[in-house]
Amino acid sequence: MSQGESKLISIANTTDAYASGDLIGQPVAVDVSNLKSAGGQSVLIQSINVIDASKSGKQMRLVILDAAPTTVIADNAAYEPNIADVRAISDIVSVSSWNQFNAGFVAIQRQLALTVPGNQNRRFWIALVAAEAITFSSANAVSIKPSYYID
Repeated sequence: MSQGESKLISIANTTDAYASGDLIGQPVAVDVSNLKSAGGQSVLIQSINVIDASKSGKQMRLVILDAAPTTVIADNAAYEPNIADVRAISDIVSVSSWNQFNAGFVAIQRQLALTVPGNQNRRFWIALVAAEAITFSSANAVSIKPSYYID
């Protein structure tokens, strides 16, 4: 039996200018331990929404990792993971097509079918990286909402 959920996660961005390749906020852990499974099953990420309340409409990348990052990278610094973190990358999703609303912009990446291998902590991590120069008009303006399930 499949089980799934989605979770809205805030990203602690600032109003300083981000250069292309800079980390936006910090990598966030997505805990899936509440989904019942027969240990070791993989998590399947179906879609990821990115919400930008500041309406920047700029391109970003979601770096999905199956292990906690070991490299400490400051917000608004170049995202330069070490080799252990590079090996933990499950996928990279481009965010470039925005739907515009009065209250903010939303990008929805559908039909991803990204498999994150199961791990003891039942977590995966997402790092948001600027793909072009971005200046957000307000702090904490960005959120991500991954939808995932265990089959």
